[in-house]
Amino acid sequence: MNRKNVIIIDANLRFLRSVIATNKVHISALITDYKRAEQVKQEFGEIPQYYRFPTDSQFEEMHSTDYNLTYEDIETYRSAQLKVEHFLHRYVLEIATIQNQYFTALAFWLGFFEKNNIDMVFSAEIEHGAIWDSLIMEIARVQNIPVYTISVSSGNFRKSLASVIHFNNKSFVNLSNIVLPRPDVTQYLTNLHQDSLNSTQKIGFKHPYKYFYNTRIKRIPHSIRNFFSTPYQRYKKLRERIDILSQFEIPKSAKYVDDLKNLYDKLSKVPNYNEKYIYVPLHQDPEAVTMARPTLTSSLYMIKLLSLYCPKNWKIYVKEHPVQFFIYEKSEYFLKNAHYFRTPRFYKTLKMLKNVELIDIQTNSNKLIANASAVASIGGSSLIQAAIDNKPIIIFGGGIHFAELLKDSFTINCVKDVGNAMSQIIKDYPKKYFYEDFEDIINSYVFEINYQEQETQCVDLFHRLMESL
Repeated sequence: MNRKNVIIIDANLRFLRSVIATNKVHISALITDYKRAEQVKQEFGEIPQYYRFPTDSQFEEMHSTDYNLTYEDIETYRSAQLKVEHFLHRYVLEIATIQNQYFTALAFWLGFFEKNNIDMVFSAEIEHGAIWDSLIMEIARVQNIPVYTISVSSGNFRKSLASVIHFNNKSFVNLSNIVLPRPDVTQYLTNLHQDSLNSTQKIGFKHPYKYFYNTRIKRIPHSIRNFFSTPYQRYKKLRERIDILSQFEIPKSAKYVDDLKNLYDKLSKVPNYNEKYIYVPLHQDPEAVTMARPTLTSSLYMIKLLSLYCPKNWKIYVKEHPVQFFIYEKSEYFLKNAHYFRTPRFYKTLKMLKNVELIDIQTNSNKLIANASAVASIGGSSLIQAAIDNKPIIIFGGGIHFAELLKDSFTINCVKDVGNAMSQIIKDYPKKYFYEDFEDIINSYVFEINYQEQETQCVDLFHRLMESL
């Protein structure tokens, strides 16, 4: 049997078993988490593995190559460089280190594609803009090799609604005749409403004193040692993996986030539900939804465009993501370089825009949606909730959210589209949008990922993808 050479990006091995079960695939490379290395070896044998977050020495060893990187190559993949640099700023701010890793990886993967006749790239991950996903996908796209990736439109820690995207042209793969775990739409919507009821509780840290102890008191000895250390001693303590926080970084970043939250509280207001307003729920930043997947990645620019076409008697209500200031209790990881992604200037710029109001973070999002004249976002669950509530939705993401396929949604592809959408919404007000094709779109383009299960059964999907090659 002539097996196809495929690169698989699957950090949690959720799809790998289904890929292998087709018996049509030779896995040329598996990109996964370094913690999975032994599991892969024991369960699947000697599959070439590349880790998402290697140590510095592992990175150099993994990306050793004799490929002759040219300046033409560098120019060809500038878009990938932009994504990678933005992603790596989550972990390191030194541009020299970032660019060294990018060019090293670019040379390696170009050499890898040159030596291996790759037929397809499949990513089970939301695109992050990393060396281990976006760079590989961009090389495949330029070389006209099919790339398929999973795109999550909505979800939580239990389940997600996902689609398959043909990365080469950002189109949604029709899944209607493919055997996949299908969402129970009624139950899923019930869960969304239940989440909304739960969200009426006060947003904040679940254990504020414990969080303060873990991020401040507990780190005092590390901060003191760092203060009295010489530059050489600090140099010797530099970590081998860039995604890990230094102990003395934690209190500094935690204090920065607390100050930012206090500033937001001072700038924000309680909404007036009698006003006509476009509701814009901000995404957590940094977050995969806005880092690399959408064509337009800037929430600020999106809101500026809405402000440009917003009439004087309408408002744009912007509310910070519920976990923007509080996710650090659960994941200290996000404290790394927190000051790079949200700053006081971000809010200052928003406040300068006409008709824009920052809304109290304690305000219930579903109530904001229910009373909105329209909802605008790059992606996320709010678009689904707005469609359920029969509200006009304006989608800026481009090829990442199944709601873009709804006939009555406003999908933005250029600046003029924003003006046209706003004009139509104002003209139609207070018309309800019923999205009669909602369930058809769900059935044709959406499947369910259950995070409480070890894997997602999708053998039929890979059979179909292989047949398309």
